[in-house]
Formats: sequence, C-alpha cells, structure tokens
Amino acid sequence: HSMPSPDDPLSDLKLDATDVLLLVSLLAICLVVNNIIQKQSWPIPEAISTILVGIAMGGIAAAFPEVNRNTFQKLEDLSAKQFMLVFIAPIIFAEGYGMKSQQFFDNITRILLHAFLGTAISTLVVAISLHWLPTPPVQLSMAECLAFGAMISSTDPVTTLAIFKEQRLAETGRGH
Repeated sequence: HSMPSPDDPLSDLKLDATDVLLLVSLLAICLVVNNIIQKQSWPIPEAISTILVGIAMGGIAAAFPEVNRNTFQKLEDLSAKQFMLVFIAPIIFAEGYGMKSQQFFDNITRILLHAFLGTAISTLVVAISLHWLPTPPVQLSMAECLAFGAMISSTDPVTTLAIFKEQRLAETGRGH
C-alpha cells in the first residue's frame, strides 16, 4: 500500500466517498425501517424509530474499532447549520400553512398548556433524575442538569403535527 502524494487532489477521495456511503446507507436503513413500521400499522412514530436506528447503528459502529469516529463528527458539523437554515423553516411553514386555523385557535389553550407546562415538568423530571443518579459518569451541577433537561425536553413541533395528522386527532376533537 503506497502513500498518496501530497499534491494529489484525489488522495482524500476514498474517505469522502466512505462518508457519503455511510450517510446514504443510514438514510436507506431509516427509510426501510420506517416503511416496514408503516406497512405493519405499528403505532410507532417515525421520529422514534429513526432515533432507535441511529442508536443501533451507533452501537454497531462503537463495537468495531475500525470505524473512524471523526466521520460522524465531520458529517454532523457540516450538515447541522445547513439543515437548520435550509430545511427547518420551510417544514414548519408548510405544516403550519396546511393546518386549519379554526382548529388551531380552538385548541390554543391546550397547545400552550402542553407546550409550557409539559416542557417544564419534563425538564424538572430529567434534571432531578440526572442529578440524583446513584453512580453518575460525570458529576453535574443542578444548573447543568436543568440546562440538559430543557434541551432534550422541548417538543419537536413537526413530529407532533405529523402524529396528530396521521392519527386524525384534531378532526375528531381528541388533539389534547
């Protein structure tokens, strides 16, 4: 195995091709799993199955020392800002635009109650649970636990709207 010359512009192509293959494979696995779940009519939201696929693939990757951890970090660093700028705003706009405003305003108190009170309760439960772990891997202050709890407790509005739409909860008056 010979070393590539330093002035060869294609010397890092194999790593980049591997990164793209890894990302496309992960997306394909998520699509297949979500499709199977939908065809079987299992009541599992796509967001949860996608997270479980990610955890499983991360566990598999961690089991093999050959997997380069920098690949995941590089993909995450490059795509996070672009995803936020390009995709999030249009997705939320499209979901909000497609929602019937009368149903939204009829349920505004429930929506706000769940948004604020539910997030606060979830934040406190996560923070207290994390702070009082019997054998924590890292000792965190209560402020750090509260910050982490708030970060992971916020509800994804797109997922919530998708579940409501799929289950037809708003139309049947059970969207609360």
